Amino acid sequence: MCIRDRRVLARVPNAHCRPFCGGTINYEELLTSRAKSREPSPIREILPLTKIPGMISLGGGMPNPATFPFSGISFDLTDGTQIKLAPEAVEAALQYSSTSGLDDLNALLVEMQLAEHRPPPGAHSALSVTTGSQDALSKAFEALIEPGDSVLVESPTYSGALASLRPLGAQLIGVPTDQHGLDTQALSHVLQNWDTRAQGKKPRLVYTIPTGSNPTGVSLSESRRDDLYTIAQEHDLFLLEDDPYYYLQFGPRARSLWSRDTDGRVMRFDSYSKLISSGLRFGFVTGPEAIVERINLSTQACSLHPSGVSQALVLALLEHWRDLNGFEKHVERVCALYERQRDALLGAADQHLNGLAEWSSPKAGMFVWFKLNGVEDSFELIKTRAVEQKVLLVPGTAFMPNSEPSPCVRASYSTAKPEDMEEAMRRLSPVSYTHLRAHETPEHLVCRLLLEKKKIRMIKDKI
Repeated sequence: MCIRDRRVLARVPNAHCRPFCGGTINYEELLTSRAKSREPSPIREILPLTKIPGMISLGGGMPNPATFPFSGISFDLTDGTQIKLAPEAVEAALQYSSTSGLDDLNALLVEMQLAEHRPPPGAHSALSVTTGSQDALSKAFEALIEPGDSVLVESPTYSGALASLRPLGAQLIGVPTDQHGLDTQALSHVLQNWDTRAQGKKPRLVYTIPTGSNPTGVSLSESRRDDLYTIAQEHDLFLLEDDPYYYLQFGPRARSLWSRDTDGRVMRFDSYSKLISSGLRFGFVTGPEAIVERINLSTQACSLHPSGVSQALVLALLEHWRDLNGFEKHVERVCALYERQRDALLGAADQHLNGLAEWSSPKAGMFVWFKLNGVEDSFELIKTRAVEQKVLLVPGTAFMPNSEPSPCVRASYSTAKPEDMEEAMRRLSPVSYTHLRAHETPEHLVCRLLLEKKKIRMIKDKI
C-alpha cells in the first residue's frame, strides 16, 4: 500500500503504487535492466477488481474454497488467550491474495510504521509484506545492482546479505565499524577519494544494519545516523536500512534512518522473526514506491504473495494486542529477556576471557563480537579447536565482505542458558590461552601475566 495515499487507496483495495521521482533521486537510474524489464501479471492486476461489489469474476484461476479441507484456524497465546479467526479471515488466509499482503494487515502495518518512525511530512513511501526480510533484501539487491557495481557495506556485515550480493557480481567495498557502528568518517573518506578511472563507477548504494548489527551487536549512534544521511545527500547515495533488531533495543529506541528521510533515499527492511516467530517467515519492506513496485513484480514472478496463513496469524495477533498496548508490552518482555541473556554472556566472558579477548557491550540484538588477542585469523581455532571443546561460534571471516581473515568471532546469547554460556566461555578460555602462548608478543605477555595474577587472586578468594 502507498503510505502517502492511504485514504484514497482504501477505496480501491491493493491499488498499485505508481513509480515517481521524489526529492533528488532518479529511481529509473537506480534500477537494473532486469528490474525495469519486469511487467505486472495480467492475472494479478485483476485481483483487486474481484472485490468490487456486484462483480462476477470468470477471469481468475482461484481454486474453489469449498475444496479446502480446513474449516477454521485458531491459536493459543502463552498467556492462555485463545484467538479464533473469523470465517472471512480464514477464507482470505487460505485463498490467493494480493502480492503486497492482506489488505487489512498492510493498512495496519502502515499505521504502525507511521506512528513509530514519524517520517518527514510528504514522504512518498509504499509498504509490502514479504516472506521474511531476507526475501525483500534479496529482491531489492536484484533490482538495484548490476554486475560490476560497487556497493558500500559494513565490514563486517551480515553473511546472509553477502550470500545474496556475491552472485550478483557486485564489487563489495567494506567500510570499517567500531563500537558506535559504521565509521561515517571512513565512509566519507572512501567517497571523497573515489577514482572512477581506477575503481569504476562511483557507488550509489549503502547497505547497513544500524541497530544491534549482525554480527557485531553494535548500534549506530544518533550522531552517526545524522552523519550517514548527510553523506548520502552529499554523494547521492541510496540507503538500504536492514533493521531486524530495531525492537530489541535495551533502552530508548534510536531513530531510524527512514525517520530522517526527507529525500526518498532510504529503503527500510523490518522483520518479526525476532519478536513473534522466525518460522512464520514474516517481514516487510518500506520505501520509495518505484522500488517497492519492482520488488512486488519480482514476487509475482516467483511466489505470487507471502503465506496467507502466516499473515492472518500476525494480523489477528496485532489486532488482539491493539487495545491492550499488547505489542509494546510484548516488546518490553522480549527486550528484558535478551538483556538478561546479554548480561549473562558478558559476565561469563569477563570471568574467563579477560586478557584473552576484547569486546563491547551490545545495546541491542543478540550478538557479541569478540576480538581474540594474538590471533590473525580465528577460522582454524574456532572451527577445529573450539569444536573439539564442544563450543560453537562463528569465525569472523564468514562476515567479511571479501572473506578477509579476521581475528574475531561471533557469539549469540539468544537461546543458551546462562550456565551453559558460562561453561562455553570456560571451555574457550584454554583454547584462546594456548593459541596466545604459541603466538606471544611482548604486549600479549603482559596480558597473560595480568590474567594469571587475576586467576591467582580468584583462587585465594575461594580459599
